[in-house]
Amino acid sequence: MTAPSDNPFFSLDELLSFRLTHLTNSMNKIAAVSIDEEFGLALSEWQVLASIGETGHSSVMGIARRTRIDKGWISRASQSLLKRGLIARKADPQDSRRAWLTLTEEGRLLFSRAAVTSQARNATYIEELSPGEQLLLTELLGKVQRRVDRFVLDPRSETEPASEASTEPHSS
Repeated sequence: MTAPSDNPFFSLDELLSFRLTHLTNSMNKIAAVSIDEEFGLALSEWQVLASIGETGHSSVMGIARRTRIDKGWISRASQSLLKRGLIARKADPQDSRRAWLTLTEEGRLLFSRAAVTSQARNATYIEELSPGEQLLLTELLGKVQRRVDRFVLDPRSETEPASEASTEPHSS
C-alpha cells in the first residue's frame, strides 16, 4: 500500500467520480431512511414506483435503463411491489417476452405522497444555491452525463482527447 506522502499529486477528492459517488451515497442513505420511515418502502422499491409513476408504465428493463440500476435489483423490487398490490403487471400484446408494469390505485396514491416528500428533500439539498446556480448545476451535470454516456457506448472515447472523441465518429 502506498503511503499518502508517496504520491503528493493524487487526491481522491479531486476525482469527480469519487465526489459524486460520495454525494450520491449520502443522499441515498437519507432518502432510504425517509422513504422507509414514512412510506414503508425500500429505496429500490421507491425508485421502481417513481419510474413507473413518472412514465405511466414501464418494463423491468426500461426501469433498469432509466435508473441505471441492476436489472436483478429492479426485478426483486418489482416483485415486492406486486405482492403489496402497489403495481400491476400486464403482458405486452406486441412482445410476449415483455410485461408492462403500471401503478395500481393504491400505488398511485403512495407515489403521489412520496413524490412530494422526495421533491421537498431535493429542494433542501439545493436551497443555498441561487436560481442561476441551480440552473447551471443542472446544465453542467447534463454535460457530464452526456460525456459519460459516450464512454459507455464507446469505451475508447475515454482515452482519446476530448476534441477528437467528440468530433470523430467511431465504428462499432
